[in-house]
Amino acid sequence: MEHADFVDSNQAELISIASAMLSGEVNLIAGVRRILSLSAAIGDIGNEVFIPIRAIDSETDHFPLGDVRLNWEPSALSRVDVEMKDYLADAKEDILRSCQEIVQLYSVKRDLSMHEKIKNVLMQDWDPIGVQEIPEAQDEYDNYVPMIYSMLISRKPVNEVLEYLLWLEGEHMGLTVDHQRTQLIAEKLVSLE
Repeated sequence: MEHADFVDSNQAELISIASAMLSGEVNLIAGVRRILSLSAAIGDIGNEVFIPIRAIDSETDHFPLGDVRLNWEPSALSRVDVEMKDYLADAKEDILRSCQEIVQLYSVKRDLSMHEKIKNVLMQDWDPIGVQEIPEAQDEYDNYVPMIYSMLISRKPVNEVLEYLLWLEGEHMGLTVDHQRTQLIAEKLVSLE
């Protein structure tokens, strides 16, 4: 896996975990720990959006979660569960606010990353007018990126992306279309993550 794909995958998981915490599907302490791990994996642990998460992790790292709870003596576990419940009563609002900020920040970063990937496929693989070697023309297909992005996030099928590309080539640009080649480009765009 290339580094950019690794970062994208971890950013997607970061958004997913923060969203699941906001909806109550993930334990907040477990989520904080996972977010902190992901922030390190993507090399963004110093981002100020993670300051509250780091603080909360530091204050809660003694709380047992998951299988480790099986090794705790029941009365000690009961005491620490009360402490965790009290802590979360005070910190829940801060945790959820941080989750909202993380979702907003990384959704924008992910959108920009996806736009860049689409732009690269259009210029490097599609390039129906043959301008990829011309430095001044590197933005030639930028106007098509938002429509393709919209189609991809809406999970439009390959044939709809293909129809749009064929329309661009044949109708909009007045070129002879290469249906087979353009089919491969449409498939590549739909497979982007």
